[in-house]
Amino acid sequence: MSKKSAGGKKKKDEPPPPIGPGSKISALPKVVLRHVDQTRGWKVDANFSTSNMKALPEHIYKNEELSDRLRAISAPNNRMKKVPGGISVLQSIEEIDFKHNTISKLPGAVVKLKALQWLDVSENTIKALPKTIHKASSLTKVVASNNKIKKLPKKIGDMPALKELDVSNNSLKTVPKTVYKNPIRLNISGNMLEKLPDVSLKAAHLNEIDVSRNRLIMLPESLEMLKCLCWMNISHNSFQELPAAIGQLRFLKYLDASHNQILDLPDELCNLEYALRELHLSHNQLDRLPGDFGKLRELQIFTCAHNRLKGLPASFSDLKALKKLDLEKNRLQSIDQISGLRSCHTMLFAHNQVTSLPDNIDQCSALTTLELQHNGLKALPEALGKATCLKTIDISHNEVEVIPEQLGERQLLVTINAAHNKISELPQDLRRLRTLETLNLAHNKMTHIPLKEFAKNFEMLLHLDLSANTKINEVITPKSLLSLGLSEILLNRPEKTFADLAYLSELDISSTQMEEVPGPVWRLRSLTKLNLANNHLTSLPEEISKLKALRELDVSKNQLTALPDQIGILAWLTRLDVSENRLETFNPELTKLRYMQHLNMAHNKMIMLPEHFGEMGQMVTLNLADNRLQYLPNDRIDVMASLTHLDVSENWIQCIPSDMPYLYRIHVLLLAGNDIRELPKDMGKMAMLQKLDLSDNLIAVIPDSLCKCSCLKNLDISDNRIVTFPRGLDNLRNKQQCEVKVENQFTGKEKPPRPKLPGSEKEEEAKSAKPKKGKKSGKKARTITPGAANVKPKGAKKK
Repeated sequence: MSKKSAGGKKKKDEPPPPIGPGSKISALPKVVLRHVDQTRGWKVDANFSTSNMKALPEHIYKNEELSDRLRAISAPNNRMKKVPGGISVLQSIEEIDFKHNTISKLPGAVVKLKALQWLDVSENTIKALPKTIHKASSLTKVVASNNKIKKLPKKIGDMPALKELDVSNNSLKTVPKTVYKNPIRLNISGNMLEKLPDVSLKAAHLNEIDVSRNRLIMLPESLEMLKCLCWMNISHNSFQELPAAIGQLRFLKYLDASHNQILDLPDELCNLEYALRELHLSHNQLDRLPGDFGKLRELQIFTCAHNRLKGLPASFSDLKALKKLDLEKNRLQSIDQISGLRSCHTMLFAHNQVTSLPDNIDQCSALTTLELQHNGLKALPEALGKATCLKTIDISHNEVEVIPEQLGERQLLVTINAAHNKISELPQDLRRLRTLETLNLAHNKMTHIPLKEFAKNFEMLLHLDLSANTKINEVITPKSLLSLGLSEILLNRPEKTFADLAYLSELDISSTQMEEVPGPVWRLRSLTKLNLANNHLTSLPEEISKLKALRELDVSKNQLTALPDQIGILAWLTRLDVSENRLETFNPELTKLRYMQHLNMAHNKMIMLPEHFGEMGQMVTLNLADNRLQYLPNDRIDVMASLTHLDVSENWIQCIPSDMPYLYRIHVLLLAGNDIRELPKDMGKMAMLQKLDLSDNLIAVIPDSLCKCSCLKNLDISDNRIVTFPRGLDNLRNKQQCEVKVENQFTGKEKPPRPKLPGSEKEEEAKSAKPKKGKKSGKKARTITPGAANVKPKGAKKK
């Protein structure tokens, strides 16, 4: 073989390069190739999602085969600072997803991508879109929300294929008139707009617009020019009225004007009789509806909660297509007009002044949900039992005395909430209510429960609450129950009540004056939530370990002196409240509860905490207020990194652990009423701190770093001995609008400390030590009177 032929063979067998002319996908480095999906056939996708990437690999646009076949790039949740201009060679690219990065600028090369249809650069730091973006001939959807864009390109509305533009949550103060031009879905909510441009285009084809959460006071006068508008959201602004021109938007199907200050509606709104299907007017100041409101014959959903409506117009019953009605928190006294709403399945009238229901309410033949809580109802009409589709009724917090016998006669009721009324007995024929799954009769005047009939007819009942019916002393419950409320009920035979409740997951037997928990309770193996608060319990038995599924336990306001060691066996416990007891020690077994999130041990007599919190790494709130703690553990405090709320006020703590600032998720930190003299210098590391209470301590210096907590809204450093305040304190008040309290600073030589706890080591040493003659103490002595050992005196100020 000749040298020439040998050389040619050698050249032919060389692998293709990863970039440059002749480069192939197969030659890509493994770190890039593993992100390339070739399962779509000829076209390929590249997915670099959440890969801690700082820059887009150059192989994407320098590999010849990849740049020709690439259909989509997905690289969200990374650390990219810029988009390389080299992507302009990706002529087959259709989708680009660069959301949640740190990109500050979008290159004009994006416009050259002729096949690009979908572009998402949301949640970055982009300040402007390319001025020539209107030349992107195939781009149909642009998402640039949550950036720092202050201005849009003038010709952005000239994009020929654009169907959706989302620039919400930016810093826009104006938008160009061209946004009205094409039939697009425009989202400019969450900006700083004070005015919308006039509609001067003769051919304005805008279909949907969302301008919610801005600073708008009025809509443009030429609003009627938007003849193709079918969806509009103007909620969370400062509108006081709607223009009459809104009645000329004859294709408008959806209008949301909630959370404004609208005083009155224009009569022209009723001209949308054949178009409007959804109308949301909640959280305004409306006291009436237009007289011709019933003309809105196609209206299906109407919400007008949190207003001042005193009545409904006579034409309201003409809303034949209405399916959902929400008029909560108004001033309605009569709702007789609802009887003609034959298609309405949900009616919400909570928090009004309704005293009666219409006698012909059975004409609401489609009614399934009726909520009337917090009104002035005294009786329910018999016709309510003829509303055949009714499934849920809520009449809690009224003055109803009797449940009609007809209720449930022609219905398949599922939920009855009649709590906080004056009901004294159940209907005689309980078979009519046999389909009930939820029955709430708490806080009534029930005298007895028909035992056999109750358990026999309520075989489908899942949730039962009879709390605060104090005259009931015996209950036999159906076996199907999942939750049971018997608070304030003194049971004569609890063993019968809790027998055979194999599926019970929630039990409330608080405020029953019991001195020990009935034995059958510990056999309820499915319990996940148990409330034993406000009783006379002095201890918890070892049988508590049998409730292995327990997630929430409340034994507050009892007389417990200790928690059993078996508490550590409850591995799934997430919430524990043992406040207002007589606990003297923190049981170390608690540190084994790795799923614990909310722990309340306030108002006890604990002197010390364990050296570390073990496996309690998911703690969110910790309340240790009003105890006798002298210090906080410093070992492995990083275990509590998920903590957001810490309250150790009204204790005897003298110093804060040096690692405390590393609780970087903390929102609320309460340290008032202690003996703290010094704060860690790096307090500013608590970046999410919103409330800090350091009042009534012995602090002399506030570290400057504390003023760098950008989220701080409430700071209380009163009742200390601070002489010089940090300069940054004024910035907290003025720029961050932080409420700062600094009054009552003790400026004498020494602020008298609180007395030491009887029995503590320091006090024992003080008692045994003999005073030296010839030396005077610089602090005033404070005597502790006999019998006051259990009372913690507050630090008095020296005047």
